[in-house]
Amino acid sequence: MKEAELIRQLQKLRKIQPRKDWIVFTKTKILGDAPRVSPFVFFKPALAGALALGLLAGLFFISQNALPGELLYPIKKLSEKSQRIFVSIEKRPEFQLKLTEKRLAELEVIVEKNDTKKLSSALSELKTSKLYADKEVSKIQNKPETIKEIASIIEKNNTKEKQILSSLGLQVEEEKEPAGKLVAEHLIRDLEDSSLTEKQKELLEEAKEYFDEGDYSSALSKALEASQIK
Repeated sequence: MKEAELIRQLQKLRKIQPRKDWIVFTKTKILGDAPRVSPFVFFKPALAGALALGLLAGLFFISQNALPGELLYPIKKLSEKSQRIFVSIEKRPEFQLKLTEKRLAELEVIVEKNDTKKLSSALSELKTSKLYADKEVSKIQNKPETIKEIASIIEKNNTKEKQILSSLGLQVEEEKEPAGKLVAEHLIRDLEDSSLTEKQKELLEEAKEYFDEGDYSSALSKALEASQIK
């Protein structure tokens, strides 16, 4: 066979492809049985995601009892921020005031435990929460029933704060535009435009006097009392 003919025959052999069943048979003989793939391997990413979500939900739940200065407290604050997303704009003042109520409860626990290491953090968290509450309350519209609900929460928070700070030998820090001032203004204005009993008129005058003196907490208390008389 001539050299050129031999080269042509070799080129033809290179183009020949073995059957797939022969390849599988040969590999099995050389390497042994092929490993079986578990069908559950395809579910591992989904299971991992579900596990991560479960752990995150568990941390959110456990963190609800965390106090300022503790490891899980930032997670507690994060869960509160996530809840705020689902709160309507008109309900946000109440929501933020409820958070201030939480900060007061945390501070109260720390004071009762005499945990001085966490005291500074708790006071700082309370101050920040009050500032956010003031900002939200400043946006409220003149809706009497809504204002009364907010006023009740503010009065409760003010009373609690005075009690706690008094036990520490501290006074409530004066704010430039406290929520109590803003709500007291709404209540006083609403009372002035209403038909009042003699008792309501008396309480209204006291509320206005306290307001002019800058005692917005007392002004709010008196105005709220007047507005609740049927």
